[in-house]
Amino acid sequence: MAQQASKRKKKKAHIVVRILKILLLVFMLCILAAVAFFFIKVFPDLQSIQQHAYETYQHMSEDDFRLVTDTEIFDKDDQQIGVISSGHHYVYVGSDDISPWLKKAYIAQEDRRFYSHHGVDWLAIARAGLSYVKHRRVTQGGSTITQQVIKNTYLTQERSLKRKFTEILLAPKLEKRFGKDKILEFYCNGSFYAHGCYGVEAASRYYFDKSAKDLEPWEAAVLVGISNRPATYEPVNHPKNSLRKRNEVLNSLYRQGDITAEQLAEYKEKPLEIAPQTKKATATENYQTSYAVYCTALQLMKNDGFKFKYTFKNKEEYDKYQAEYKELYADKSEKIRAGGYKIYTTIDSDIQAKLQKRLDETLDDRSNEKQENGKYALQGAGVVIDNDSNAVVAIVGGRGTDDAYNRGFLARRQPGSTIKPLIDYAPAFETGYFYPSYVIDDHEFDGGPKNSGNKYYGSVTLREALNRSLNTVAWQLLQKIGVKTGLSYLGKMEFSSLSWQDSTAAAVSIGGFTYGTRVVDMAKGFSTFANMGVYDDKTCLRSVVYDRTEQQVLPVSSRRTQVYTEGTAYMITDILKGTMDKSYGTGRGLDIDGQQAAGKTGTANDSKDTWFCGYTRYYTAAVWVGYDQPRPMPGIYGATVAGRIWKGIMTDIHKDLPEKDWEQPESVVSAYFKSSTGEQVDYNTGEKDLFNLNVDSAARSEYEKTYGTTEVDPDANRDVGGDQNDDAIVETSASEENVSLEETLESIETSAHVTAGTGVTGVNGGPGVTPQRSHESRRDSEETVASPRETTVRETAERRTRAETTAPETQVPTPTVNGPGGQLHTAPVETKGPGAGMDSPGSEGQVIPRPGVH
Repeated sequence: MAQQASKRKKKKAHIVVRILKILLLVFMLCILAAVAFFFIKVFPDLQSIQQHAYETYQHMSEDDFRLVTDTEIFDKDDQQIGVISSGHHYVYVGSDDISPWLKKAYIAQEDRRFYSHHGVDWLAIARAGLSYVKHRRVTQGGSTITQQVIKNTYLTQERSLKRKFTEILLAPKLEKRFGKDKILEFYCNGSFYAHGCYGVEAASRYYFDKSAKDLEPWEAAVLVGISNRPATYEPVNHPKNSLRKRNEVLNSLYRQGDITAEQLAEYKEKPLEIAPQTKKATATENYQTSYAVYCTALQLMKNDGFKFKYTFKNKEEYDKYQAEYKELYADKSEKIRAGGYKIYTTIDSDIQAKLQKRLDETLDDRSNEKQENGKYALQGAGVVIDNDSNAVVAIVGGRGTDDAYNRGFLARRQPGSTIKPLIDYAPAFETGYFYPSYVIDDHEFDGGPKNSGNKYYGSVTLREALNRSLNTVAWQLLQKIGVKTGLSYLGKMEFSSLSWQDSTAAAVSIGGFTYGTRVVDMAKGFSTFANMGVYDDKTCLRSVVYDRTEQQVLPVSSRRTQVYTEGTAYMITDILKGTMDKSYGTGRGLDIDGQQAAGKTGTANDSKDTWFCGYTRYYTAAVWVGYDQPRPMPGIYGATVAGRIWKGIMTDIHKDLPEKDWEQPESVVSAYFKSSTGEQVDYNTGEKDLFNLNVDSAARSEYEKTYGTTEVDPDANRDVGGDQNDDAIVETSASEENVSLEETLESIETSAHVTAGTGVTGVNGGPGVTPQRSHESRRDSEETVASPRETTVRETAERRTRAETTAPETQVPTPTVNGPGGQLHTAPVETKGPGAGMDSPGSEGQVIPRPGVH
């Protein structure tokens, strides 16, 4: 027995040794991987990092840690256009005037070995390094208080090994020069505590109405918690979060041995008592300034590694993203407003003044009604982009310059038919199957929207349909290419107000979004056409400097994306020229003398939102007119008021500029088409139009295999929540009466409940939707049944003609949204009362712009 027991012990010991060897091997491999990553990521730049660290150290001064100035904004000519002051007097206090409890709390919570290391905590660094090897990115900190002082004062906020290595080089030198107590003093005076409070003295007086030297342990714990994540743990708006974080810091003090168990229990029982908030931040935030701060905050978020998203699969993904975005945005924008930044922009003060004047004078002629807050009731907004630089050069957010609410990037309004070129027509042209002279049947059918004035034109080309702004054609196009496909193009152009609900709502084809779109996003979208399909995410930033050390704290970069092919962009532009010069164009008369211009009108139901978006080779401008709380505007359409503002500013800024037009790309050819069928004919019997040859043949063939179908949504008939409002379905006409929302919604609801027996089978054997044709509409089986595409337009047209003459009437497939022959589904617009779905004055959450822009 004894011998067997001895064998078992030896076996167990052998297993333990093997496990230890394996663990040691894994540890060594991790070390080798970390070393390898160091040489790959850092070593090539080691010399420049050392040089930067050396130069920074040579110029270090105690004054670098003392001064926080107002944030200043400058235009393209470096002229100051705005100053932001936090309103809380910054006071630098010495170590003797800082509560010892605050110092102990910071050490216990953030750097337990502060007094034992020499600026760098190698154990924490090793932990962070292993995490980097595992995740291929920086996921956790290893910074000491000394390193954080260096980062906050001298370096960017970028999460990278290069920045971390620079901190490591500088930290021991900083401690050698100034000592531990001084560094802790710098840290307390340089930390941000939300509500515009920089430094512990300003924070102590704001939250507790006392000096920093008089802070009690539980009060010090509150401030330490705030500085960890200001937007989340400040106690004015988030008392529960703040209390939870305070108790966490108190636990750290206990673990560090600074307080006893009895004191811990006592301090946790203390209520969260915050001084009455009577001080308000003072700021001269004009429209240019507020937009500059917004763009700077987005750039800081980008440099921190935040991943912006624009389209969403479901509510969970959407809600999670919004929570993360709002928290980080609030933190960044507050820090900017707290002071210390110089923001250099691309704003052209001359164009800014001209846009403001045009908007004010045009709206003054319409209405001088005032709201209860003294602001004008009828409002407008406009954005101008320089197409050469792709930068925003002017942004006006309302009437007059004394309104802090910037509707140019904060308001989200239903875009009307201005969205059609972006989400319907251009994506359709991208398939290679559609082109300007493609003929489609404009008719009234169950489950679709109505045209303005209930007018239908039968066989129309896509060119005419867009110039007339026919709703039924736009609706059909998006059904054929798929709602998610159309939305994906808006996502590529970083439209920041898209909701997960929009991906199942075909109403977006004519501007019926859950929340709407922003003026700045519409301007960037149309500038993509002006730039031959290339989207540039540039905002209004040239550079941003942190004033304390004159060090640039963030790289201002932009990214260019080919969203549409050159051919598609050119054809859309060619069509949109007709908006202003065709006899039936909805924007006729808005052309710019001496310039080639293209544009689109947009008018929501009852004219609650009106738009005009257009461009030349030189500039793109988007203009919106409406009320903050949406209400009908009789007699106002996209072409009448917004269009007048657009024409006025574009005329002003194009004065003395030579005429320019777009060059026709090689991928676009001219051909002659029969307008009634779209068939290619000779020049004696046809009309000249454009066709895009530069479309990948494989992609075109793949599209034809599924022509007439869209993505099948398994939850197509679910209730997506919210009530339908007047912004759900929109109409666009510059001169004709709008169809009521009730009529349109009634047709949608009817189609969604069609019973079996219609002769068309729905998804999974369910009921389908049969279109109701007018007596003058031709049969359109060619729109839903496609044969493989050959090499010429003539052959395509011939096959379409044969389909017309041979396909039985009963075999006409059903236009669908969610699948071939499937039931129509439209997402109701979520409402929260008047003006729901948009950031308007007095609405919840208006301070936090939706992601974006950027």
